[in-house]
Amino acid sequence: MGSDDIFKKQRNARVSNKRDIKNKILIVCEGEKTEVNYLKEIRIEKRIPDKLVQIKNCSLGTNPKKVLECAIKESGYKRGKFENFDEVWIAIDRDEHQDFAQTILEANSKNINVACSNPCFELWLLLHFENQTAHIERQNVISKLSKHMSYAKNMNSSYFATKEKLQFATENAKKLILKHKIDCEKFDNCECNPMTTMQELVEKIINI
Repeated sequence: MGSDDIFKKQRNARVSNKRDIKNKILIVCEGEKTEVNYLKEIRIEKRIPDKLVQIKNCSLGTNPKKVLECAIKESGYKRGKFENFDEVWIAIDRDEHQDFAQTILEANSKNINVACSNPCFELWLLLHFENQTAHIERQNVISKLSKHMSYAKNMNSSYFATKEKLQFATENAKKLILKHKIDCEKFDNCECNPMTTMQELVEKIINI
């Protein structure tokens, strides 16, 4: 074995050891496939073991309250602590859900992180191509997105199709947050449209 091979093996071992001591993260998504596929693609590209970052859809239903219930159950949440994970996220859409704001408040009270999108996850994808600042409904988000990419619900490769524009999307999402902090009273409950915090979850995974 040459010196370069030895160095590479030692370096890989160090990377593996560093990841082993990092926190185990659980992510529970509202969408059955769209968000799950997107996040798993990031995990694949970054070669992150699924035991370190587990990404699941909720088997109990797709409304935010059910997604939170899944996260509580999967994480082993008891008495303010997670038995099975060190960090927990839920990814939810505003849409027309009646229990959306209450779900965020409950998640916050249990130290469960929320990646929210208003009106929907596809807004995050749209921000890779343009800076959407005006109020917009789900149908219009998907219509505008379809002009930029071949998009279909539950598609694969949505991350790989947009990753070259990730920085642009992140900047657009952060601009919306700064805007809403000033002019939207319901900012903390993600009731401002358009708005997404998916960039926070994406950055979390990428930086593992």
